[in-house]
Amino acid sequence: MRNNVTFSLKTADPEDILTAMKTIPVNEAHTCDLLKGTWISPSTYIEWAQKNLESNDDCGFSSALCHSKRAVCRIIDGLLFGNHLRYVQEYVRTYPEKIQLLNDIGIKIPDIVYDLIIDPRNKLEHDYITPNHQKAEHSVELAQIFLNAMRTELQNRRPVIALGWNIQFSHQASQNQETKIIFNGFTDQLMLFVDVFEKPEQIKIVDPKDEEIRCAKLGSFDKSQTLRLAKRLRSHYTERHKSQSTHFSGRDFYQQIKKKAGF
Repeated sequence: MRNNVTFSLKTADPEDILTAMKTIPVNEAHTCDLLKGTWISPSTYIEWAQKNLESNDDCGFSSALCHSKRAVCRIIDGLLFGNHLRYVQEYVRTYPEKIQLLNDIGIKIPDIVYDLIIDPRNKLEHDYITPNHQKAEHSVELAQIFLNAMRTELQNRRPVIALGWNIQFSHQASQNQETKIIFNGFTDQLMLFVDVFEKPEQIKIVDPKDEEIRCAKLGSFDKSQTLRLAKRLRSHYTERHKSQSTHFSGRDFYQQIKKKAGF
């Protein structure tokens, strides 16, 4: 174990990061719910849509369709965000394009989601058409079906923050019941760390053996490189290993451990 490591920081090309990433096993990942406490949940939008239907008037039907679309778009945008595709999303703006991005990394979104929920909402907004009760009700039902179909992705496949975790740490309870993170040192293995906890977001290869951190801004990855990154991170969930393990921690943990470990 290495207790006292002073890292040198080196800017790397995204291709160098991706090459190093291939050498890091995917059977152990550290994850984080990046949207917790920030975005309205899709289930909340669906609850609002169901309440809108109960009013049984044109205003309620229009609102139900709008909230159904918001639920679906929240799911799609949340999956893009959680798979670190946020910079690609800046120039991939339409939902058919966003859906294709998710399809490209193995998250299958049926065409019917766009055809029967998103597109009708667009027509309502731009063509000033009021949906009838049946159309509004169907949009709510389809949004709920879509949410149910995506639960594994949303609940069990949280955003991967690190592969090849090389930090040794322990917890200590303080007198005010807050948990204190104790940094104990590094192992020699390489770690890929998706540093979304500082701006600008960076992808880091943390190398304690050579006391070096190679990093590239997430925004410097082109579309192809970003997709390769997302696929490699997702392979933790799709490539099964006997020793596979997933560790979940909140934002506060990563912010503490980064500061204490010096990266």
